[in-house]
Amino acid sequence: MKSIEKLLTRKVHRRLQARERERVVVIPPSRRLLLAFQFSLILLTALVILQALHLLVLGAWNSQIFSALTGVAGTLLGVLLERGG
Repeated sequence: MKSIEKLLTRKVHRRLQARERERVVVIPPSRRLLLAFQFSLILLTALVILQALHLLVLGAWNSQIFSALTGVAGTLLGVLLERGG
């Protein structure tokens, strides 16, 4: 899952001294963040499949599954926006 690691890698521009050029410092994500992000992606996929099956079998929208889906998607988006900054 190198693409997820690359996605969550943070690049910070730093100037160490007044006369020195600006340098880019690469901060890789922690192992814990990578595992949590992968787990959340798997959970998001499972919830989408569960919602689709609920629609196909019962013909009704399940608001509890949708609430969980929205929460997981919001968490993933928050992590991506925070790491990108």
